[in-house]
This record gives sequence, C-alpha cells and structure tokens, in this order.
Amino acid sequence: MTPRTIRLPALAVALGLLLAGCGTTPPGSTTAPGSTATAGPTPTASGSAEPSAGGSGSPTAGPSGTAAPSSSATPTESATRSSSATTQPTAGGVKATGSLKLFLTASRKLSGSCRTQQGTPTVTVADHANDFFGTVDVTLALAGDRDAVKSLHIDLGEDSESISRTLTYDAAAPASGTSAKLTVAGDRYSVKGKLANVEDGHASGTMPVTLVVTCAASTW
Repeated sequence: MTPRTIRLPALAVALGLLLAGCGTTPPGSTTAPGSTATAGPTPTASGSAEPSAGGSGSPTAGPSGTAAPSSSATPTESATRSSSATTQPTAGGVKATGSLKLFLTASRKLSGSCRTQQGTPTVTVADHANDFFGTVDVTLALAGDRDAVKSLHIDLGEDSESISRTLTYDAAAPASGTSAKLTVAGDRYSVKGKLANVEDGHASGTMPVTLVVTCAASTW
C-alpha cells in the first residue's frame, strides 16, 4: 500500500492548537507593564518598622525622669540705688593755695583744696616742708552762705624746741577769748582772730592767727 501524504496546512493548524493550550505565565516572571508595586515599611534590626521622620520628639527628661521645666531668668538687682539723705563730699573740689601768719608769717606755701564735705564748704590746706614747724595742717569750715567761720583747726608740728601745737576755734562753743572773723573777696577767704592754743597737750591761752586762702574757682 502506498503511504498517505500529510498536507502542510493541516500540520500548521495542529501545532497552533497545541501552543494555545500551554499559554500560562511561568512563575518568577516580571510584573506586567503598567502595574505599580507598593513597597512595605523597611524593617529595622528588631524587626519592627521605623517611625516616620515627621513624628514629634518627646520632651527632654529632667533629673527624676520627668520633663525638665523651662528655666526662668533670675531677676537682677537694680543698678540704681536710692541716694543717702546725707550729702556726700564733692570729689576732688578745686585747688586752693594760701598763707598763714601767727606772730610772724609761718607759711606762704599752703596748698590743698576747696570742696563741700557733708554739706559744709571746707578748705583743707597744708605745708609739710615748713621752715619753722615740722608740718602745718589747716582745716577751715564755713557756715551759712560761706559768709562766716564755722570752725578752724590748725595743727603745727614740732618747732625748733620740739613743741607741737594745736590751734582751734569753734563758733558753736567758742573758748573764752577766741574769735575768727571772715572776709570774702571773690574766691579769696581771709580769717583773722585769736585761736585757743594747746602746746604738747596743755592749754596755753590764745594765739593770734591770720589765714588767707584762695580757691581756684567759685563753684566747689
């Protein structure tokens, strides 16, 4: 018998049916175009997802573990204090120069200052290189509107006979026989009178005094 001859068109149809029945997508294939995969949270070392970066932080813990309270500014002392009722001395004052005469001229080189101390106009002058006395120190306090002597105190260091003297006048309680008259001419203050004399601690009557002091300015 002569074998049949299979036609080519019939073989092509058979192969097409076989391939259509095996059209399943194999495992491990890539995601089909157009679809989007959503990634889950990235696990941390402990296996839990990390918190989102936008979360608010917890308050700073204080010593006991609770939230630390906010610090408040410590009030500072006021830089300005109320002034004392007592008038303070005027710093520095103005320069003063002068001379002192007892029975004779004792000094022509007095120097110091004119200033207000404790509300009292005060002249303080001295000569510590005197030819007759070891030192000469004078303090004149004025009363009223600088038109009278409130007090006058003169310390005379040792003379050639090693005698020290203190001459004083106090208008509030003048010693017997003492006086001190003030004459003012511009910035020049002249005092003439008799002061109580104490020599080496012993009262020795009175001594005539002429004191002339010139202040460098009228305001002091």
